[in-house]
Amino acid sequence: MGVNLDDTFSSNAVASKEKSHRPPKMYGYYLDDSFSSEEDTVFSDAQCDIKCAAEPSPGGIVFQQYVYGTDWLFTFSIEGEVCAKHSSSGLFLQVLLTRALIPITSKKNLPVKVDENAWKRSEFYGTTSFKSEIPRTYCDAVELLTVGVPADEFPPVNYSTAIKGASFLARKCRSLNNRETVVKQIIEASFRVDSLSGCLHNAEPPKGVIMASSRTSKSEIMQRYLFHLAFENQNTDDYITEKLWLTLKSGTIPVYFGAPNIDEHFFPHDSFINVNDFSTTQELARYLIEVANNETLYNSYHVWRKEPLPKSFLDKHLPVLGRNNCRLCRWAHARKYGLGWNHERQVIKPIALSREACVDNAGLIRHPAVESWWEMVGEGLVSVEVKSNESSSTTTCSLNEEVSMATIEGDVSRSIWSRDGTTDILLQGQASKSLMLRLEFPMKQHKPLRQLNSHTAWIQNEVSRISFVMVDGNGHGATHLVSSAESGFVSIKVNNSSLPLRMRIIIDDYDRFHKGADQYQTYYGQIMTEDVWSHPQLFALKEGESIDPSISASMIRDTIEANLIGLASEHDH
Repeated sequence: MGVNLDDTFSSNAVASKEKSHRPPKMYGYYLDDSFSSEEDTVFSDAQCDIKCAAEPSPGGIVFQQYVYGTDWLFTFSIEGEVCAKHSSSGLFLQVLLTRALIPITSKKNLPVKVDENAWKRSEFYGTTSFKSEIPRTYCDAVELLTVGVPADEFPPVNYSTAIKGASFLARKCRSLNNRETVVKQIIEASFRVDSLSGCLHNAEPPKGVIMASSRTSKSEIMQRYLFHLAFENQNTDDYITEKLWLTLKSGTIPVYFGAPNIDEHFFPHDSFINVNDFSTTQELARYLIEVANNETLYNSYHVWRKEPLPKSFLDKHLPVLGRNNCRLCRWAHARKYGLGWNHERQVIKPIALSREACVDNAGLIRHPAVESWWEMVGEGLVSVEVKSNESSSTTTCSLNEEVSMATIEGDVSRSIWSRDGTTDILLQGQASKSLMLRLEFPMKQHKPLRQLNSHTAWIQNEVSRISFVMVDGNGHGATHLVSSAESGFVSIKVNNSSLPLRMRIIIDDYDRFHKGADQYQTYYGQIMTEDVWSHPQLFALKEGESIDPSISASMIRDTIEANLIGLASEHDH
């Protein structure tokens, strides 16, 4: 199931669990190339730091793909939030339960505007919007972003020989932002604009330049003018196409009309002239005439080429440059395993709190929390004896599925083991006293304990979440939890009515990118919680050993049926 970035994961257990939660094969991405077919693209270690594979893209300006093994649906587009209508031949959707592709018969546009609540429906985006989980960019200027000083590779045009006007290239005039009207008004204000393509055609290419659709040809045209009108076909946040990137590389000055939030992309100061900085088109035209006739002022728009590019500019654009497939695989891997995700850098982060499970030579848990046992006497607490059933004289870490057992006051047995990054605890026996198990976690300044339902609760701070899934003899459990706000302490009341008591501790970094996600379980948290309810056999201490049932047979049956109904509704979606 991909490359395990946290050694506490048990590959066999994850693989087994994956099969139980795997919907039918779908078109899209695989986090384990063993499930891919010969025609799929398997990414090498050099191409991606996550083992994954992808089926060939269905193509089209807007298309959708799934992440195999989940119900996560991605909408991909390199257009802005609004795109022209396309015929059915260009767009494809996957038909669930098959690998067949069926063309969309409707000409209605697929949505490419990011719905900030789509994640709640397991729908995600790979578009030009930086609100997408996987932002995509038109920037192919790798050399521009990686060169030390831009002027070394991309010198400014020659002021003395360049045409004192602007070029404009657009095949069609039916833009969504009415850019052609702005061009007309600039021309009417007596500033020279040579429109060399189909829209507003009024001039032929300069002598020696071949008119073609290639970027090389376009760049050669731009280099003959002091300015180029880099006008997008729509004004949408983050929609910055090759019109601006290519103009910067060509050495001329871009006159930019497009993304309203262009300033949030931290382009070098005075590297372009923004149409929206002027109250009228006539004012813009007058300024362009002034710059064209003042060499010193003109050259001030090229000073940036002689300096290192701003760190904020590089930090914004380098992480989203290329390798869209790999970034998606990283994101999916982090989401599946509850790891941290740095959206700005598009990389996986180690979780803030370690999941490693350790016990000391006395048999007490030392990680992920420090364990202690107390007897509740009136309003006070008295320490009680804990006897290890092990013969170890050292602290044992990375328990994995090895079981460590201890006896509390000679009455209650406590077992602990680790599975798929979680820590499982089983309490059995007869409690002759009212006991309290205290767990001290290395989490301070956390919010008060939140009880999600009768068996699940969590504490969390600004980054991490520690969840507790508990099932007692009555089918509940979370009601036994007590937590002191901001202390890192969580206490569990233990008496005969609560035994046997099974508890799973789940540690993950919750989703901080999506608004409101701090109120929901993560995908990893959901899967680990479902295992406690759907697979009570996971709490067996030894193969073939019988244990007291934690929930009734009817409750298990109802839970499984509910899960199947939920899975079916996801497929219908």
